[in-house]
Amino acid sequence: MRKPLARSTLILMAIGASLLWIYFPLIQRIVTPYIAPQYRSLSSLVPESPMPVSRADVLSFPRLGIDAPLELTENIDPFQLGDWQVLEQSLRRGVGLIYAGNRFATAPIAYIVGHSSDAATNPYAFIFAGLRAVKAGDVFSVTQHGQQYDYTVVHTEIVRPNDRNRFTSLERTESGRQRVLLVTCWPLFTNTNRLVVVGERLL
Repeated sequence: MRKPLARSTLILMAIGASLLWIYFPLIQRIVTPYIAPQYRSLSSLVPESPMPVSRADVLSFPRLGIDAPLELTENIDPFQLGDWQVLEQSLRRGVGLIYAGNRFATAPIAYIVGHSSDAATNPYAFIFAGLRAVKAGDVFSVTQHGQQYDYTVVHTEIVRPNDRNRFTSLERTESGRQRVLLVTCWPLFTNTNRLVVVGERLL
């Protein structure tokens, strides 16, 4: 009676190992942003940037290990579902940058949108999976046309995707400094809500 049991155990172990092998890249992408930078060098499982990134236009969030190309998406309204189909193409090449006006440097508000999880296979499908770990005071940077702008996190919040009034209130600042909102779907593997990280430009 023991042999069938042993055989069943081996079969289950083989199935488990196969599933781990198949889903390891997904697990790795989700877990990596939560690993503190000082420990990342101790593990060969933690990859570098998914592909070489041009330094001319890039979003960098060192504490989360984010280093992603920025793709300007003009004439996009992040509240319009139809516009997301256009934005989707940008998100497979990095993160999407949205702002009004002729120059990023003078725009009072900008949105940077990225995936927290995406069913489609691409190097940036989980680029914003770690945003939930962001804390006030964290620093990230936006490089546009070779010029770097630094931001400090002042607020994080989960917002309903169609709550335009709440998004508008997050855009306002008493300091008069430019705000950048990092936005992604939340929880993982859903598009129920939006996780918003608000950053203000450092002087």
